[in-house]
Amino acid sequence: MERKNQHDTQELGFLTTCRKNGLVVEDEKMLRLSRYAGCLMKWNQKINLISRKDEENLWQNHILQSISPLFKIFLNSGLRVLDLGTGGGLPGIPWSILFDECEFLLLDATKKKVEAVAQMIEYLAIRNAHTVWGRAEDMGHQHNFKKTFDVVVSRAVAPLRDLIDWSAPFLISRASLHVGEKPDQLKLHIRSGSLLAFKGGDIDKEISSAKLKHPTLTMKAINLSFNGSESLPFVDKKLVIVEF
Repeated sequence: MERKNQHDTQELGFLTTCRKNGLVVEDEKMLRLSRYAGCLMKWNQKINLISRKDEENLWQNHILQSISPLFKIFLNSGLRVLDLGTGGGLPGIPWSILFDECEFLLLDATKKKVEAVAQMIEYLAIRNAHTVWGRAEDMGHQHNFKKTFDVVVSRAVAPLRDLIDWSAPFLISRASLHVGEKPDQLKLHIRSGSLLAFKGGDIDKEISSAKLKHPTLTMKAINLSFNGSESLPFVDKKLVIVEF
């Protein structure tokens, strides 16, 4: 009962934070996010999807952190998004719930994780998300996946220079850039052919190393601080945006 009350409080805090930052989460979507949190907790007893010490702060440390870029970026409807190294479905499942007009593919190299995430997606009846098992280094060169995605997103997977190498084959060419509705003028518009990499701490050296290897690419980092983050352990959280 104590844990349930704690999670109810975290859900309310999550919803309040979203509202403060201009992200509207409809009741149906909030219900799905809540059910996802429950699924993730249950599956984590069988498979190591998130750190056990983070279970009590699941909403804060994983779900809120995963959707925090959505306070600052804008995705056109119709985009195809690859979640590279999804783990327990983060950020792919929350994003697919909130962006139900985009298509998501959640990729991971660990078969048990992919099977768990696939069952969660089925249970939650998320129609715009699917899973695939495999190594990013290999899958990007397969006909079904090569140059078929507008955006690649990755959370806590690998150094930036490696993520760029793995993402490049998946992304569509500039000649095929998606044209969508007018973007939210208060948010950064993410164009097709972009990698979005969650990072933390001092990333200057990591970006410099990536630029040395990929000098023609545009790279920029945005701070993921937001209204309410000052009371949370989100110090130095950033999103690196690489445009191909």
